[in-house]
Amino acid sequence: MTALDFGFARALPAFGSVTTPNNTSHSIAISSADIPIVAGQLLFLFVAVDGAPTITWPSGWTSLVDATDAGSNVKLSVRWRIADGGEATPLTLTTSSTQELAARLVVFEAHGASTYPPEAATATGSSATPDYPSLTASWGSDKNVWIAVHAADGVALSATPHPTGYPFGTNAASSADAGNGCVLTIARKQVTAATENPGAGAIGGVNEWVAATIAVYPGTEGTVTVPRVVDVVTTATASGTSHVLTLPAYAVGDLLVVAFGTDDVPTFTWPVTLTQLIADTAAAANAKIGVRYRVADGTEGSTVTVTTSASEEGTGIIAAVRGHDPARPPTGSVTTGSGQVMTGVNVTAGSVGSRLWLGGGIGNGPVLFAEWHNMFQEQVASLQSSASAANACTQLMGYRNRNADAQGIVSMRMTASTQWAAWSAVIYPGSIVVPPGTVAPGRTRAHPHFYRPNVHYIPRRIRH
Repeated sequence: MTALDFGFARALPAFGSVTTPNNTSHSIAISSADIPIVAGQLLFLFVAVDGAPTITWPSGWTSLVDATDAGSNVKLSVRWRIADGGEATPLTLTTSSTQELAARLVVFEAHGASTYPPEAATATGSSATPDYPSLTASWGSDKNVWIAVHAADGVALSATPHPTGYPFGTNAASSADAGNGCVLTIARKQVTAATENPGAGAIGGVNEWVAATIAVYPGTEGTVTVPRVVDVVTTATASGTSHVLTLPAYAVGDLLVVAFGTDDVPTFTWPVTLTQLIADTAAAANAKIGVRYRVADGTEGSTVTVTTSASEEGTGIIAAVRGHDPARPPTGSVTTGSGQVMTGVNVTAGSVGSRLWLGGGIGNGPVLFAEWHNMFQEQVASLQSSASAANACTQLMGYRNRNADAQGIVSMRMTASTQWAAWSAVIYPGSIVVPPGTVAPGRTRAHPHFYRPNVHYIPRRIRH
């Protein structure tokens, strides 16, 4: 294994969903052909349960969080283990009473849990803004991964559920049954610090909640064989013709995917060093988006500038992807429409193993994305250019790993009806050994590849 000099705690993305409505036995798959579990990985299982039942776990899982709100309306339980490669699937959890359950498995390929086990702090309350507690890691300052997770009673989801500064995350309800359901929300970032206070997240209304802040000690990076997003940065640009977008942390050899969109439909002029992935596409006369990419060689600097033929507000989302096949360029497609739900774009690829499916869209106006299809294991990024109804645009990007020949965005719901354009792309798997110290110039942050190979909850299904 070749180690980066800055340390890493790499988590990989998630897939799939199952229902556990009002049962005492809850079955959770923990491996698949998309991203199998192998020995040495750090496994976290996050569980939200309606009510306050006792949860019986299989042996071999170490308890990290087991907390209930003051009114016994919702419980958050988190356990972890270092995989031995022989984990039984499905894993079965038993609750002492009939309840709905939402759970998510999170897997870290690189970690330092054998040196310093994960640590956590918890808090409870009743409000629309779960307040994550401050946590100081016993091992001190390092490039630690900080996870902010909350469970909430009810099924009301927020369009902006994660604390500020946490670029990766997921948000889902156990079902649509407000009387019996619960919400599980997870986000994370990696930053050099001994202490972290994530601040507040959000749920869709005032309700009881349990929140936890978790610290994971970093490990080392090595051979990457499944492509994944390692960092993402968003930039909202004020009205103008020059739009300067900030690059994420990346290593030489990473694939940089740049999505840029505007209110209205000016002509885009891109840097010549970028290759077209999604053609510049207008959503009627009200919004426009295009996607470009390049393989990083270390000369990129820290920004990318896109110019527009007219003065407009803009949004940029740039993702750094590691583990792609440099000999096989990504491919994608785009579609447009109007309404509150984006639909109808699909990409077909050959059978080459677990691919990274990346997608997103743009909507006219300040219309945040309230729900997204389970293509998005994580809502990587969502931002508005401003709050101006007359001039704003809103963009989203998400991704998943999946061993399938075709994948696309089925539906993403916005908070209001508008003109939109939606795109999907496939990034093919390769095998890249990242040499020591290959961090892009001027970028010293190392962000985890947050890989959540199994999602076990009921995402809010969109009804047409």
